[in-house]
Amino acid sequence: MKQYTIILTLLFSGAISHSAHAVDAAMSFTGNLVEAPCVINNGGPITVAFGNVVITQIDGTYKRMEVPYTLTCQASIPINMKISGTATSFTSTGTLQTSVSDLGIQLQLGSTPITLNTAWSFNPAGTKPALYAVPVKKPASTLAAQAFTASATMSIDYP
Repeated sequence: MKQYTIILTLLFSGAISHSAHAVDAAMSFTGNLVEAPCVINNGGPITVAFGNVVITQIDGTYKRMEVPYTLTCQASIPINMKISGTATSFTSTGTLQTSVSDLGIQLQLGSTPITLNTAWSFNPAGTKPALYAVPVKKPASTLAAQAFTASATMSIDYP
């Protein structure tokens, strides 16, 4: 028994002595502070209020609404826009999950569904991207009358 104690003590002291050696490396950080070339919605939230949505009419086109936002950019080079949020499990395009499990909000760039959490490029010197939102439901689901909410984040990335 004493042999094991001595061996374990030697192993632990060897591990400790090995970890006592260190190598240092200098680090430096540099960068440039610049004004953000774009401002989304004057820094305020973007709200799409669907109002009353008739459950039996939800078909992917009913209650399609334009997303009302402003975009002011100083940049004239292509930039990236992205809508981030939690996707539903019942669509392949990345429809935004709402507080109701079988209901989502499909976001569209023009008439094309966007993929959540994936950026697309555009030139801010032209027209801002036309975004739309439309309620969609899981096929063959039955929704109950209730309030719903959803949230997402719009972001602009630039070089």
